[in-house]
This record gives sequence, structure tokens and C-alpha cells, in this order.
Amino acid sequence: MIVRIMRGLPGSGKSYFGEHVLPGIVGLEATIVSADHFFMKDGVYSFNPKQLAIAHKVCRQKFLQALLDARDAQDVVNGTTGESEPEALIVVDNTNTMPTEIAFYYDLATLFTKDVEILTIEPPSIMERKDWLKQCFEKNQHGVPMKSIEAMADRMKKHKLPWYWKEKMVIREEGHFILEGKELLV
Repeated sequence: MIVRIMRGLPGSGKSYFGEHVLPGIVGLEATIVSADHFFMKDGVYSFNPKQLAIAHKVCRQKFLQALLDARDAQDVVNGTTGESEPEALIVVDNTNTMPTEIAFYYDLATLFTKDVEILTIEPPSIMERKDWLKQCFEKNQHGVPMKSIEAMADRMKKHKLPWYWKEKMVIREEGHFILEGKELLV
């Protein structure tokens, strides 16, 4: 199985990349787990900060279940032994601004597969921080206030990921993403 943990500001494009671009790269349909799913009621996003801890608990439970389901499906296809091609893509779609928010997903995933990466959505190097934050604010679909986006950006800058975690930068430019030097159309 393949596990990708998205990391980025609201409005950066991480949800779009994880749901629409990444499956095309990998060639598998994605199982998406996200704390945001908890706040979706009848197709309407209704955030309640008092329920955030519960939303993340439910997201962690769904992640574990997705790992177990993927492992069981792989065992059925391949028998219980042997290496094979990946049969599942699991994407964690949360902001994941600090290592403590990622650790559960990363550590648990490595018990099931070696193919675990964090994909951090970043602006082009020539874009000024204030312009990136403004763009994220304008594009975020959940009404996250600018002050919250700024605080998240500060946390991402301050709290570096451990050097031994596999992290790749995904550059978000207008109309496309760039991953490992390859331009991926939106």
C-alpha cells in the first residue's frame, strides 16, 4: 500500500492534490481520511471548534481502519506472503502543521508499509509570504480566518519535521503543481 500524508495551509491546494492529482500519479483510487469529513453534514461544512478533538479522533480511527482494510485486501489478492504491487492509496488530508500532528499517522503507517511520504504544499520560491497567505486565505473553502492561516504558517516554519521522515515538497503554482521537477496540471 501507499500512504501519503498531506501537509499545508488551508487553501494551499492539498485536498485537491490528494484527491485529484495524486491518484493519477500513482494509478490508484485514493481513500481519503480527514478531520474535515467529521464536520460535513448533508454536503455542508459546519465547523465547531469544540468538536475538533473528536474530529481528529474519528480521523485517526478511520485511518487505522483504512490500513487494516488495505492489508486484508492485499492478503486476499496475493495470499499471505510475498511482495507485490501496491493495491491501495491512503491519503491523510489534514493541515498537519506540526510533527506532533503527523506522528500518529506516520508511525502507524510504517507498521504496514515502507511507502510512506509527507507531501508538503509550498508556494513558488519567488512568491512573497504575504502573497501566499493571502492566496490561501482567498482559496480556502472552510472560511478559515487570515489570523489562523498566519498562525498555521508560523507553526509550519517553526516546527520542522524529523530529518528521517520522508518529505517531498509540492510547489503550488497557478494552474499546476510541481513535484520532483515534474509539472502536474490541475
